[in-house]
Amino acid sequence: EILVGYTNRSQSIAAEKGWFIKMDGKKLVVNGADDVQIAAAMKHLLTMAETAVSKGEALTIPADYSASGTAEKNSEDYYLAWADEFNSKTVDRSIWKDYSRNTLQDSSCMGGTVYKPDARDIYLKNGNLVVPAYRLSEVDFQSGQCTTEGTVAARYGIIEFRVKFPESPVTTALWAVGADYILDENGNKKDNPLSNYASRSELDIVESFGSDTEFHANVHRWFDNENLDFSNLSGHTALDGSKFAELKKFKYTEGKLSDDYHIYSVRWTPYEMSFAFDGEVYFKYDLIENNGTDFTRIPMNFLIGASYAAPNYGPQVIEDDAPKSTGIYVDYFRIYQTDEYDSILWLTPYK
Repeated sequence: EILVGYTNRSQSIAAEKGWFIKMDGKKLVVNGADDVQIAAAMKHLLTMAETAVSKGEALTIPADYSASGTAEKNSEDYYLAWADEFNSKTVDRSIWKDYSRNTLQDSSCMGGTVYKPDARDIYLKNGNLVVPAYRLSEVDFQSGQCTTEGTVAARYGIIEFRVKFPESPVTTALWAVGADYILDENGNKKDNPLSNYASRSELDIVESFGSDTEFHANVHRWFDNENLDFSNLSGHTALDGSKFAELKKFKYTEGKLSDDYHIYSVRWTPYEMSFAFDGEVYFKYDLIENNGTDFTRIPMNFLIGASYAAPNYGPQVIEDDAPKSTGIYVDYFRIYQTDEYDSILWLTPYK
């Protein structure tokens, strides 16, 4: 058995500095002072394995084996800045909150009502955050959502979710909106003079639109305007229009996304957003070449949503055998950052 990093095993002793690899009984322990050091330890172990394979041998590690070292950290290295692994007994409700701009209910696409209690019904199960969705009747449904609004915000980095989709036709949404506050030098929240501008920004890492075989990524900008009769007109548009409509759509061909866990992520820099599925980039959005992307320099709060029969996703066919109870299972949510860019991580108690 190989134990990598900080596990709940007694053998996973933290290193004060550098990295180490050692045998502890029948367990091989790989650990380090931080993510950079753990990565260096894994690289050392993989090099040992590659050397053995090149000689036509199996990697054999003696019972008294140990190795250690220190990796030099540079500005390009990514490190784990913040995470929720959802391994506690209960949801950390100082982090996961209701979304302030949510409405309590809406009309369903089947002519009934969608109830939206937000974070009230989220729960933990087997190391997962579960955001549930229910079919209450033929026409009535319940969706779920939670957010780090006012608690965790970040600018730049790798934003990563390991998730199992709900069954179709429930929509999975993993997204972010601009923080409408700033932190002072003491870590206290202050009103953002650009509050309305910030809150009208949106980054969609995943929107499945009820499908469990494909999803979209997007960078949105919300707007408020007036119709010709001076009535209110609001909505949102993709910054690129329809230019990348097909490129930013990921199609899964090996089954259903609701069958297993996958990693959904975006690498966000001042210059580019790179969207990836299980570590493989499928779409890059150039922030320099495309206009109107200045809001992508605003820290963002993060949201997880399971939408059932939401009318804003357009007409849907919900069969009689559609699931009565399903939901998004989130194994972890992680934010990695680097010193190369002017990254921001805001952590604050909700007030």
